[in-house]
Amino acid sequence: RMVMLLGLLVLAEARFLLIPEPVSNTIIGPNVDGPLQSITVDEPLMLHNEGSNFVYFLEENNNVVNKLDFISQTFTNEFAGKSGNSASTDGIGSNARFDSPTGWDWENENNMLIVEWTSGRIRRLNVLNREVTTLLGIWISEPTDIKVSRLRSVAYVSSIQEDDHIWRVNLTNNELSQFTGQSSEAACSQSNPTRADGGASCARFLRPYAMALYNNEIFIADGRSSSDYHIRKIDLFEAEVTTVAVENDFPYSGDYGFSDLQAVSFTDSTQETENATHLMIVDHLQHLIWQLRLEDRNVTAFAGSGTSGNTDGIGTNISFQGPWGILYIPSSNDLVVSTETSVVQIKSPTTSNPTTV
Repeated sequence: RMVMLLGLLVLAEARFLLIPEPVSNTIIGPNVDGPLQSITVDEPLMLHNEGSNFVYFLEENNNVVNKLDFISQTFTNEFAGKSGNSASTDGIGSNARFDSPTGWDWENENNMLIVEWTSGRIRRLNVLNREVTTLLGIWISEPTDIKVSRLRSVAYVSSIQEDDHIWRVNLTNNELSQFTGQSSEAACSQSNPTRADGGASCARFLRPYAMALYNNEIFIADGRSSSDYHIRKIDLFEAEVTTVAVENDFPYSGDYGFSDLQAVSFTDSTQETENATHLMIVDHLQHLIWQLRLEDRNVTAFAGSGTSGNTDGIGTNISFQGPWGILYIPSSNDLVVSTETSVVQIKSPTTSNPTTV
């Protein structure tokens, strides 16, 4: 399962963020003082609802959703689900059960949708009353992530077993349908039937571990092994699949483990165009954060030394121990990175009045 988990990817809406040289500050983890010193995390993915003070943590290994108020520094353990208890049971708070939750997204400002690897179900969590219900009980084989287009009232689900397709759920009537790969190989005349760009009906994915919605595009981490990752893109208007980057675009040799991704707009030191969109890619195996500039596929190391550790610093002098998730918080203009055991705040030296999580 470890290799499969390394493909989990989350993308949030792009924002403006100016970070010429990122500075880190560990807020949850070993040897951290303050009200969060007793808190432990286990490779969480993160969600933040804009306009709130809360960050939510999804832990597949523990089958729970936890909640952090980053203003009061109050941590709610087992906000939904029970640590160590694996099932797919509706309920409220810690009375609900999850069965290896692997991906999530906001359905609206109060509800999250969560996919479960083992049960193949889509669950709904209301963050106001902590109630967990089953949205779609139809079994999807080994789903890895879910992203919601609120404009279309549609959820997109990636699966690495059902011929490695992307599925579509109409949230109005909960109808499930296949979104990519419906046409036969003969009809599509593909030179590579296991991974092919083109129209959605003919497009093929090698193993779409996870995906992310940005505007009207879905970005997907697609790969079968840790040395064969591609980042693919689906244009939802055109229903067209293209390849954004391949493993050779990354400057380091060896294995990669893309575990999460965040889209932000900013001007880096090597470009003249302001506010270009970058994908900030968390690399679990290389222990760093990459930045991929979409306009020219330029890839550079943004933060992290490439060596496992838990040391705060600046830029590539920061050391992460297995970074796992990344999140942008607009109210404080921060990036937040989760690792195997820690949560690290990434700030810009130019940001005034920083908010400490």
